[in-house]
Amino acid sequence: MFSANFFMDHESQITLLAAVAIAAVVAWLLLFVIKRVKNQEDDGGEILGHEWDGIAERNNSAPKMMHVLMVGGVLFSLWYGLVGYPLGSFSQITQYNQEIKDYQETFDKNWDHASEEDMLSLGESLFNSKCVSCHGYTGDGQGGKAADLVAFGGVNHVIYVLKNGSKGMGKLTPEMPALYVTLGETEEAKAETAQNLAAYVVSLSGRTAKMGNSESGKEAFDLNCIACHGEDGKGNGMGGMIPNMAADLSQYGTAPYVEAIIRSGKKGHIGQMPSFEAEGTLSDIQYKALSLFVAKGLVEN
Repeated sequence: MFSANFFMDHESQITLLAAVAIAAVVAWLLLFVIKRVKNQEDDGGEILGHEWDGIAERNNSAPKMMHVLMVGGVLFSLWYGLVGYPLGSFSQITQYNQEIKDYQETFDKNWDHASEEDMLSLGESLFNSKCVSCHGYTGDGQGGKAADLVAFGGVNHVIYVLKNGSKGMGKLTPEMPALYVTLGETEEAKAETAQNLAAYVVSLSGRTAKMGNSESGKEAFDLNCIACHGEDGKGNGMGGMIPNMAADLSQYGTAPYVEAIIRSGKKGHIGQMPSFEAEGTLSDIQYKALSLFVAKGLVEN
């Protein structure tokens, strides 16, 4: 079966026309020969002495269309091998990528107005095919093999980042250091401040944390985080004068935040998460569905 792109490709169009022309000439020749044999026509050529069962070899010339077929076949072969494909830059990879792109556009059009429930269902199926090998079917990261997506977006995950730092977000500040040790003099003080700070970070994206005091956490945020993340948490550091200095915490835990990571990949302390955009197999709607499922379908927050 031909794809729609086949008929928009000049090299393929010429190849198809040549194949049709060759088939037509061969059909004509067959009919011509069959007619001559049936009518026992004699073109008067000299018999060369080889005869068997009424069939004689003569020194007559081949039909003119046979010469046309031979010359045409040679010319087409030269074009096909030297000009049409090598110089026309045709490749199966290019054709495959275009077909994938067309399929994705059709897919997105069909899913453009899908409900959140349907998007979560689609996202779950994508997660099961793309993510479970590292994150596990429950998304808990399989004991540290990958990031714990169940905790992602909530207080426990922010505390994990405070303890271990973060990197690989593609920001001007390549790595966030571990800040937990600076949050208090005793372990109890550190734990309380970290929980409150985490609650405030969760509140920056318009959500309410299930634990911690976000109002108390703002003070800790201003002391430890504002220089890089900015007063509003959007990642514009040094008083808002340096854009994209750190992660945009106003979107932390949301689907757009997850989508940015899925598209670009992330190099963390655990390992390297590949870029799905470089892979090129997901459409825009599929990115949104997968991101929505990670942000809402797995969380414990």
